[in-house]
Amino acid sequence: MSGPRVLYGDPDGELVRRKIVVFRRLEPGDTTGPGNHPLRESPYLEGKVLEISIGKKTHEDMVRLAKKRAEVLGAASGLLSSYDLAGMLISGGGGALFAVYADYLPQWSAPYLLCAIGVGIVLGFVTRIRKRGAELQAEENWRVTPEKQEHDDLARELANRWISYSNDV
Repeated sequence: MSGPRVLYGDPDGELVRRKIVVFRRLEPGDTTGPGNHPLRESPYLEGKVLEISIGKKTHEDMVRLAKKRAEVLGAASGLLSSYDLAGMLISGGGGALFAVYADYLPQWSAPYLLCAIGVGIVLGFVTRIRKRGAELQAEENWRVTPEKQEHDDLARELANRWISYSNDV
């Protein structure tokens, strides 16, 4: 394998290197290409290890922008914008209701279990509305940050370079 392919940055400067594995599906009658390795898991796949790199400054910018984006968009997540509690009420109530049907629980508990399922459904709708509102607000907050344009420009440039590289490979 020759040196790493520099996707972005000065090839003579400090680089952040990563090795990736590229898979290719083999059709019947295909042969393994040079530098490729057949996989034990499947006779229809082959893999090749490639080394890519980007400039260290570009990598640091990517990390900084990704952290800022996660911080701004992460404000939308929380206990009241998660379906965990509603899901537990619905599935727990449904499972226990099945236990009433199978005579593992007394019949008098069925109305309480139906209430738990109903509360779970209502909580699910409320959660969905709150979650969507929080996501829209977080997206609007991200849209007005000065880092958004920088993030989009860098992502577009790296995506174009990755497409060009994948066409070469």
